[in-house]
Amino acid sequence: MANAERQMPGHVAAAYRDAVDNIVFLKRQQWLATNYVLLLYVAIFVISAHYFSRTDVARNWLGVITIAAFVVHWWMMHLFQPAFPG
Repeated sequence: MANAERQMPGHVAAAYRDAVDNIVFLKRQQWLATNYVLLLYVAIFVISAHYFSRTDVARNWLGVITIAAFVVHWWMMHLFQPAFPG
């Protein structure tokens, strides 16, 4: 009874390590997508400050890009989120 701990079998350890690596990868992808869309929002804000009183076409395109960025980001988060519980 000196060694009461049982060692984890090799195939279980490999499956566990693979699962952890997958969660870490998905979390990294989630943050990467969030950082890129935030950078895009900042760029849209700066561009809109420059072109705010210029033309309606520029403002319309910036609105379309903002909405498209939100939809793509929401879709990416929707894809990543069910892959892991927390």
